[in-house]
Amino acid sequence: MVGIPNEEWGELVVAALVCDDTPDLAQLNSWMRERMPPYKTPRQYILIDDLPRNMMGKVTKNELKKLF
Repeated sequence: MVGIPNEEWGELVVAALVCDDTPDLAQLNSWMRERMPPYKTPRQYILIDDLPRNMMGKVTKNELKKLF
């Protein structure tokens, strides 16, 4: 999960998912809302093949933000 710029709220929480098969995003979102506060629940999801990583293997969040 990362935050992307938003004019109204400052930032919105979004999530990139790496999955073998396509998940039901509505079911995932309702499951997350039961377990997390609303301000931490992602507003947008994308499905990607692999997360962008640097030479040390860490996820590069700035590159991930560009996908949204």
